[in-house]
Amino acid sequence: MEEKNEEEEDDNESDWGSNLNSQCNQKGDVNRDCRVNQIDFSIFLNWHQRSNFPKEVDLNGNNQVDLSDLSIMMHYWTG
Repeated sequence: MEEKNEEEEDDNESDWGSNLNSQCNQKGDVNRDCRVNQIDFSIFLNWHQRSNFPKEVDLNGNNQVDLSDLSIMMHYWTG
């Protein structure tokens, strides 16, 4: 069996954070990829009705991740 070196293992790390774009300010675009789509919806579902959520998921700023935030996300949906 072939052993992997550290450089090969690093290639398996997620680069999700490196793709965030501070220029994207679209309401509902939680991951800042300049689109409001199923990825943002998935992130919303992960934080729905939970505490300690990222502020980007609370779209109406009421300190909750709830159906009001989902409604806002759907309004700005780009697909």
